[in-house]
This record gives sequence, C-alpha cells and structure tokens, in this order.
Amino acid sequence: MKKDKLLKSKLRIRLAELEKTQKEVAEDLGVTQQVLSSWVTGNSHPTLVGAFKLSRYLNCSIYDIWEWIEEKEE
Repeated sequence: MKKDKLLKSKLRIRLAELEKTQKEVAEDLGVTQQVLSSWVTGNSHPTLVGAFKLSRYLNCSIYDIWEWIEEKEE
C-alpha cells in the first residue's frame, strides 16, 4: 500500500502558549473563526501563503504549528 503524508496541527498549543483566542487571531488575520478552527483541528489547512502569514503572526516557524508525519504502511 502507498504511504500517506499528513500534517498534524499543533496550532492549539501555540495559541495557548501566547494566550491568544481563535477569535482574536481570526480577526487579526482576516479569516473567519470557523476557518481558523478548522486549521486548529486539522480538518483543513491554509494555503502556503496563509501558513507563512500565520507563522509570522504567531512569531514562530511553520514547523512549530504543523508537524509533517508519514503513516506507516499497513
């Protein structure tokens, strides 16, 4: 079987470290709270440009808010 590569969101952790709410971040970035919530839960991901904007806003690397993982073959 093929291996699937996935992104695991660590955004919730970073927001907690900075004591920022999803609502606050969403408003500052010009996205809806629902969109940001989807990024936090890993149900969707921003565009590459959006990911860079978010990492700059949170003063961290993209790697601090998403982890690239590979599923093991079954």
